Amino acid sequence: MIFGDLVPFGELWRTGANEATEISLTQGVLVNGQMLSAGTYSLFSIPNEMEWTLIFNRGLGHNGTSQYQQEEDALRLTVPVMEMDQVKEAFTILLEEDDNGLAMIIEWDQTRVQIAVTSP
Repeated sequence: MIFGDLVPFGELWRTGANEATEISLTQGVLVNGQMLSAGTYSLFSIPNEMEWTLIFNRGLGHNGTSQYQQEEDALRLTVPVMEMDQVKEAFTILLEEDDNGLAMIIEWDQTRVQIAVTSP
């Protein structure tokens, strides 16, 4: 089991391995209906069994979570956890088109979380 074991529940996670994953936006977008301005952000999360808090943070170049500062958060979202039937061996972040725009999906082991990304 990855979540709740290797990645503890209720603790800040860099949402990837080694350095925190960084996401660059060339224009502002709505993330689950909330505005996120153009820029580059580190992606952090706080996984829990039933929901995750996803965090887009202005601090860059983080190796782990020790340099994370909450006051640099640009956006925090709470999203439900979906359990997958199949095991995803490798940690994966992907974008899929849907009827409303894009879905950003995070998958690992049998855990999946997803957010909607649309134009403002």
